[in-house]
Amino acid sequence: MFGLPKTPQQCVSDKTFGEINSQPPKDKINTVTYRSFKYFDTNEFSRDASLINWNHIINLESIDKLSFFNSAIIALFDVHAPLKTTTTKRPAKPYITDNKGNNQTQRQSKEKVYSI
Repeated sequence: MFGLPKTPQQCVSDKTFGEINSQPPKDKINTVTYRSFKYFDTNEFSRDASLINWNHIINLESIDKLSFFNSAIIALFDVHAPLKTTTTKRPAKPYITDNKGNNQTQRQSKEKVYSI
């Protein structure tokens, strides 16, 4: 709503007023897909990689070689490092570096110790 004040004491040359109905923007929900290496075992990965018949690549055409290699590697990683999907609601805070984050953690722990 925009306009002039409705009081008779103020004249037309006085400042105008306005009201703006605004809401802060909602946080964007991001979906991130990544490979989880939490339980990755290099020995089992090497053992399973050695069980694949890699000699089969020699008999294939060049584009089929790449396709076979790609599917074999992805199948290995699907078993040993499965895909995980996570949703994030909070935006990233690039201004909080590792050093600043550590300082905040230390400050909060000291506040807990010295609080009454």
